[in-house]
Amino acid sequence: MDFEGVRNGVQTLRQLIRQCGAALPYLHVEDQPAFRTRGYYLGVTRGRVPALDWLKTWVDKLCLRKVNQLQLYIKHTFRFDGMSETWHGSIPLTPRDILAFDDYCADRGIELVSSVSAFGHLYMALRTQSLRDLGEFPESADESFVFINRMHHHMLNTSDDRAFDLSRRLVDDYLQLFRSDKFDICADETFDLGKSRSEPFAERIDVAAMYADCAIRPCRHLETRGRRPMMWGGITLEHPEILETLPEEVTLLNWQHDPQVTDEKIRAVSESGAKQIVRPSVWCRNALLPCHRRRLAQNIPRMTRYGQ
Repeated sequence: MDFEGVRNGVQTLRQLIRQCGAALPYLHVEDQPAFRTRGYYLGVTRGRVPALDWLKTWVDKLCLRKVNQLQLYIKHTFRFDGMSETWHGSIPLTPRDILAFDDYCADRGIELVSSVSAFGHLYMALRTQSLRDLGEFPESADESFVFINRMHHHMLNTSDDRAFDLSRRLVDDYLQLFRSDKFDICADETFDLGKSRSEPFAERIDVAAMYADCAIRPCRHLETRGRRPMMWGGITLEHPEILETLPEEVTLLNWQHDPQVTDEKIRAVSESGAKQIVRPSVWCRNALLPCHRRRLAQNIPRMTRYGQ
């Protein structure tokens, strides 16, 4: 039996009941997915950490909409062993939560994929006494906490082998909780790369080569763990020569948030032969409320069309 087809058919029936009530019209529905992977990216790194019950409710909504992949992005909001300084003051998700959530997603035909920044976006971790020395700008660790500062000085000093040891530990601790063979290392918004402690290394090789090394090392490590790496494509597309150096198994997540987005960057990856997943989005960082529906109505259809 095609369980996925039955599940999606049930969701179609639920949608019809929501639209029409108990008196359903006579109709014949023929439907199939336009995309094999229909994903949703959920970051739980800002504000309150969602409880497991809330996450389950969200997955029920995704199931209704026939989403079949969910990436769960964490930073300090997961209870990593030996890193209590990082999640102190919050109520982090636990390994038990993730295991239960993975089961819940699987029962609804949704692949739960792990997402951890392998060498950036570690602002809260790099403010701690234990880990600050691994940062690109350790001297900024005692600056006052402001939400906007989370986007600054959040990178590991990638010229320090101890930093890669930490990255590998984060990856290994998190990936073992998921049945999926995919892992998203993120690798985006590397603003600090080569700007302070790693500057001598950056002077010997260009920043593009430095970034490629930062990304390839965790990807190779994941391959030894039997995982297929994913990463955001933004920095890679700023330095297209990196595309030729990435491991064959890497999938680029081609995230574009501009309402008037073109297909230029999607074509660039496609023509390189690299694998990619098109990621519609809208820019609403630093906004009190989400972006206007008009932006959604422009970006999502365009990206969907380009992805086909």
